[in-house]
Amino acid sequence: MKKAAYFRAVLVCTIFLFCSLSTAQEMLQGGQGQFHSIDYSANATMERGDRIHIVSTNYLSGQIKVGTHNENQAVFKFRKLVKVGDKTTAIDYADVIEVSLQTSGSGLNLYLQTPNPAPWSGTDNSGRIDGSLLIPEGCEVEFEAIYFDVEMEGVFKSVKNRSSFGRMNISGVNGELDISTSNRDISARNIKGEISISGSYADIVVQDIESIGPAAYIRNENGNISLSDFTGAFDVRNDFGRIKIDDAVLTDDRSRIRGSYSPIRVSIAGMMDAGLTIRNNNEDIEIIVPVESSADYSLKVEGSGEINAEGLTIIPTYVDYNRLDFKTGDGESRVRVSAGGKGNIAISGY
Repeated sequence: MKKAAYFRAVLVCTIFLFCSLSTAQEMLQGGQGQFHSIDYSANATMERGDRIHIVSTNYLSGQIKVGTHNENQAVFKFRKLVKVGDKTTAIDYADVIEVSLQTSGSGLNLYLQTPNPAPWSGTDNSGRIDGSLLIPEGCEVEFEAIYFDVEMEGVFKSVKNRSSFGRMNISGVNGELDISTSNRDISARNIKGEISISGSYADIVVQDIESIGPAAYIRNENGNISLSDFTGAFDVRNDFGRIKIDDAVLTDDRSRIRGSYSPIRVSIAGMMDAGLTIRNNNEDIEIIVPVESSADYSLKVEGSGEINAEGLTIIPTYVDYNRLDFKTGDGESRVRVSAGGKGNIAISGY
């Protein structure tokens, strides 16, 4: 009996040890103080039009690339990376980083989790996840992962994030884009629908855009805004950064630009019974319009500011030392421009 009890105890210990080893992470050393896991994969069924919500704890950072395919499945392939001095601690860190795909009422939740606080909290060490996600075309994507860089290219119904400190590069949205980040660049292209983009202390670059519904809302501070190949109406504001808009086709009278210490350059490719309002303080405004455009212009400066109009056949309607009103063609569209402080206004035809 004693021998049987002894062998059962040895067997239990052996099984326990095997299970503990099998759940430990296999970590490979990269650079000095850098370790990474093997590649893992998580799969779940997902239908076209579903929503996936990507949620991370604040103790994780990393990069997520999102693409689309024609299969009814979400596939997340990822690698865990830790910054720490030794391999034993690297394995301990990787063990507490958990990734899971779970069903929800509207689709899926992708959870990127750690304990609260994570074991590296308050140190120079860190944990991160780098992964790629494939989902069906036409799905909605929502991020709640503030320290992740996001790169998306495919066919998406909507992309939203609540707030972020990561870089965002988004392409291929037909429905709604609502993103916000700080201190990192935003790039968006091939977007159609309702658009809201906010940033600070970095650049916003937007191209190949068609706004539907509300005017495209674009805000920045201490960074540049570049908007090109745009159709629709926009509401742009920037402080202490350049505003550059190229090849804009204005479709109604809601487009406006507001700046402060922000040089503004706008090139209009077309406007038919549309409107544009620009207000800027302490920097110049440059506007380029087609020579055949038909619009009613009102240009006003303050202080020592100057107004210059060239390359257009104009009919003056009001002239003063700080204001010039004129029409081109039948004056079908409306352009209202004012420069405060030391700003100048220049308008030219092409």
